[in-house]
Amino acid sequence: MKTPKEDRDPIERILFNLPEKNQHVEFEHRYVYNNGALKYFKVEIYCEFNEIENILNLYGLVSDISQEKELEFALKESLKIENETNGNKAIFELNGKNQISYLNDYACEFLELQGLKDSKGTEFIQFFKDEDANKIKNIMNLSTLKQGFALELLSIITKNNTSKRIALVAHSALVNNEKGVRGIMMEIVTNGEVGNDASEYNTIITGLKRQEKEFKDKTAKLKEKVEKELKINEFQRQLLLKKSELESLGKMASSMVNEINQPLTGISMIMDNILLRLSMNKIDEEYIREKCTQVFSDIDRIKKYLSQIGIYNSAQKENSKSLVNIKSLINDSINLIKKQYKRRTVEISFNACSDDLYVTGNKYKLQKVIVGILNNAYESIEYKNQKSKEKKKVEWIKITTGLLGKNVVIAIKDNGNGIDPDNLNYIFEPFFTTKQSSIGSGLGLYISKGIIQKMNGQITVSSAKNEFTEMKLILPFEFDNSKKRSGLIVTNHQ
Repeated sequence: MKTPKEDRDPIERILFNLPEKNQHVEFEHRYVYNNGALKYFKVEIYCEFNEIENILNLYGLVSDISQEKELEFALKESLKIENETNGNKAIFELNGKNQISYLNDYACEFLELQGLKDSKGTEFIQFFKDEDANKIKNIMNLSTLKQGFALELLSIITKNNTSKRIALVAHSALVNNEKGVRGIMMEIVTNGEVGNDASEYNTIITGLKRQEKEFKDKTAKLKEKVEKELKINEFQRQLLLKKSELESLGKMASSMVNEINQPLTGISMIMDNILLRLSMNKIDEEYIREKCTQVFSDIDRIKKYLSQIGIYNSAQKENSKSLVNIKSLINDSINLIKKQYKRRTVEISFNACSDDLYVTGNKYKLQKVIVGILNNAYESIEYKNQKSKEKKKVEWIKITTGLLGKNVVIAIKDNGNGIDPDNLNYIFEPFFTTKQSSIGSGLGLYISKGIIQKMNGQITVSSAKNEFTEMKLILPFEFDNSKKRSGLIVTNHQ
């Protein structure tokens, strides 16, 4: 499969000369398959310039327009729009402003105009009245419609106020390098027939109507297929989320059992003591109050821990949005991760911005992202220690928060194994992982990126092999809801 050179050269010029600003680019090109088949594609590219990182991001959509092109070519060929030997057909072209750009000689006579020089730039709609004026407006806007051609029976008023009944066929086209309309007009002179071309016209209309119906039927089937695929993709996405959550819960299983067993053991011992004292008739109100206080303290400890691990339940407040205090959220995440890795000698520090920073989004999902990044940091440090023969250095994870312009920046940096430069472009893709085959599914960062993007933010990474990895979460700051609207410190954490 290849793109013809005459198409490839203009495409390369477009892609290599994109300006560093937000814009929308469209172009069409062809693919020639190995069996000789030819297909047409329309490409839409959305350019978004990231001022923070000085990067131009490109997002695209490719559509197969082969069927539309076939209809357009059939229309041109059937009506021979581009053949000037058809002296009894009025050929016209309209520019992007719906003004006359071209008329053949017969069209000038047909509209009772002096010639192309005098008619160029004339508003085409002025030749139509009432309901026909509305119909011609739709035809002139063909370039904005999915269907690239139209045919109508209309009444036209010439420059000398002569009324004529016509058949008008038109299709969208590029006129003077802008979207416009090209078409043909034929006068209906008797019984709804088109002059001497009645049989030709009827054949054309019948063929186009049949192709239009086939096109609509195929479009409906395609739409049904796309909707089915979207449902399947959504189901698969939910499975991926569940898999990621189970993976994270698996990592926390041992610490979870220990954190819950300790207060439960304490409660059990307290109840045994109370029953023992009751059997010995050595119990008083002060003792009961003291033990109840201890029981309630242990229960609160369990409730707090269960609340923290609730971030792994994707169904919990799935679509909830609220103000999130970043400092509080990170402290909760650190407490949770410290319990999981409390036997590790990793120094974790948090340098918070002096002011409370707020973002809007799903608190549970954002905490899941932060805990996931901290998990990766611990595992990277552990892997580096396992393969290193040198004396252990200080192991650390540093978290900083601050404001950069109108964004909150959360930076999480570790001195672990780092990421190979060849892998940096792939770490956010689904199922990509550099861990051992038995560890990790390669879904964590992929899901995290989706969560951050839904909060209108972005996640970035920088790393040096065997030295460090730094993840940055960049999210819109809620100025109006900050408790301290004045004296905000703008910092750029490197």
